Amino acid sequence: MRQGRVRLEALVRGHYPGRKLARGALPGVRTVGFWDAAEPQDWGLDWHRNEGLDLAFLEPGSIAFAIDRHCCRMSADDLTFTRPWQPHVVGDPHFTPGRLHWLVLDIGVRRPHQPWQWPPWLVLTKPDRMQLTETLRHNEQPLWRATSEIRGWFQPIAQAVQGDRGGSNVSRLAVYLNELFVLVLDMFRQSQVTLDESLASTRRTVELFWANVRESPEHLARE
Repeated sequence: MRQGRVRLEALVRGHYPGRKLARGALPGVRTVGFWDAAEPQDWGLDWHRNEGLDLAFLEPGSIAFAIDRHCCRMSADDLTFTRPWQPHVVGDPHFTPGRLHWLVLDIGVRRPHQPWQWPPWLVLTKPDRMQLTETLRHNEQPLWRATSEIRGWFQPIAQAVQGDRGGSNVSRLAVYLNELFVLVLDMFRQSQVTLDESLASTRRTVELFWANVRESPEHLARE
């Protein structure tokens, strides 16, 4: 799929652009793929939320990134993690030539205090899965510098997405995504992340709710 001088390759469920994932394949994955911009662009993604944990990695290039009103800039080898309740922007709206990889994984939550539910194809041990969950729930650092090992896995993931036809690469993708999450956990361990349990509290959920109401009163009309 191309938009101007941009090639987009993605396997998706729901409203995301790309080719549909095979029925029953990789439950929880909303979209996995990449865009490859051959020249500067002016159509960045405005403020939005995703239905799951959004992991994004920039290979070459530079792009503005804002999350919870915190503005920064992604450069080559930067990695971001965005939770479902965090509004964020990609591009201002301009961004340079480059390749952005992403995975949006529905982990069964929409608010900070809810317990995460990882999909059955994630085979991390229970202690590893718990540590990964706690680190992602209790830390909201906007940008990370990916390790060389993490960088190395985005190319096989992209190739598997691009080559998939009707679920032909689902097994490969499951293996590659498991390896990616193992390496993300290793990165967290090496970084000695400071955790803040209040980020996953019921109080914070209420605070975010009222902040949404103040900014967008039409939210009161929703169930």
